[in-house]
Amino acid sequence: MLCAVSREYSGSHHEGYWFAFHPHQKEFLESSRSGHVAFGCGSPDQLLLFPYVEFAKWLEDFNRTELEERFYWHVRINKKAGRLWLLLGAGRDNLDVTEYLLGKTAG
Repeated sequence: MLCAVSREYSGSHHEGYWFAFHPHQKEFLESSRSGHVAFGCGSPDQLLLFPYVEFAKWLEDFNRTELEERFYWHVRINKKAGRLWLLLGAGRDNLDVTEYLLGKTAG
């Protein structure tokens, strides 16, 4: 299992959370039969837990930062109208991922 935590970001464009997902994390999760990736969204009451086999399907849709010797994916989760949304790259529909929420509510 991999767990990452983000504070809440508030701005004029979105309210949500930002994470970097690195190739070494991908390799670690792929080495497990039943890997999971968890994203803590601002508090212990908002924890998203994805089976890695599901999360891996979305990797190609995330924005990436590419540097000379490395790259990483941007995992952005937006909070809107009591739901949590996984933000995908331009031209792709965002995904409502509230069903993966453990804990209380996204509200």
